[in-house]
Amino acid sequence: MSILSLHSAPHTNVDSRYVQALDLEVVNSGNDSYEMLIGMYGERGLYDTHLISLDPGVKVSISDIQTAYMPFQLVLVTNTNHAEHTEVMVRLKHNGTLLAVYTRRDMTESV
Repeated sequence: MSILSLHSAPHTNVDSRYVQALDLEVVNSGNDSYEMLIGMYGERGLYDTHLISLDPGVKVSISDIQTAYMPFQLVLVTNTNHAEHTEVMVRLKHNGTLLAVYTRRDMTESV
């Protein structure tokens, strides 16, 4: 199992005060299929989940995951032991305008 997470809070590198929503794009760049559980956590706990299957070369996009300018944690959990074949792009938005783009390299990784 590998876990990737992106944290947002006021006055941090990912400042939640400016983030209304995010778009998530995940690509399996490896040779083996795996599943991913996507969880969005806010101040009151888990508020959005997705379970996706990623075959080799497959790209999955999820648009307009709402954050409502509140602190959040995006957590991606896979059933593979290494995240190096998981390409992630998180686009943070304010009223549809792109604010920032984060990739797997910007996320915290644990196994």
